[in-house]
Amino acid sequence: MDIKEKITDRKVMYKGRILEVEKVTALLPDGKEVYRDVIRHSGACAIVALDEDMNIILEKQYRIAFDDILIELPAGKKEEGEEPLQCAVRELEEETGYVADKMTHMITVASSPGFSDEVVHIFLAEGLTRTQMKWNQEERLIVWKEPLSDAKKMVMEGKIKNGLAVVGILTACQLKGI
Repeated sequence: MDIKEKITDRKVMYKGRILEVEKVTALLPDGKEVYRDVIRHSGACAIVALDEDMNIILEKQYRIAFDDILIELPAGKKEEGEEPLQCAVRELEEETGYVADKMTHMITVASSPGFSDEVVHIFLAEGLTRTQMKWNQEERLIVWKEPLSDAKKMVMEGKIKNGLAVVGILTACQLKGI
């Protein structure tokens, strides 16, 4: 069965600092014309940072789209031309004040494929050393450490709702046998 749509037109409706919105015209396999709103995004990275005692660095951050404070992993948008690993190294230090001796790619996820092309590369950071936080004045974060096993419980209890954090924490738990 053919399920692929044929794109016939794309029009940029909005171009902002972190994303672009397109109106896409496509044909269904049966020939019916449909319109799709698509968000274009350069991609991002997220980091599961573990210390030698298997504590994970977590963040609380206010998210205006939810009008709520969410528990998340250190994460951020890839800059133009930046490789995912470079993004992860930069974001870890900027948001937490830590650098890692070892950074391992764990998984890549499509954050919301129904309407966005954003992919997020999730890394495991180990061998942490404290430096100075390179604070972004637009971000207000509460950063703390939590045992990885407790973070897993928080996921299972629905206390961690951020999808990237859920995937990152559960993937790290699987890799570490937790």
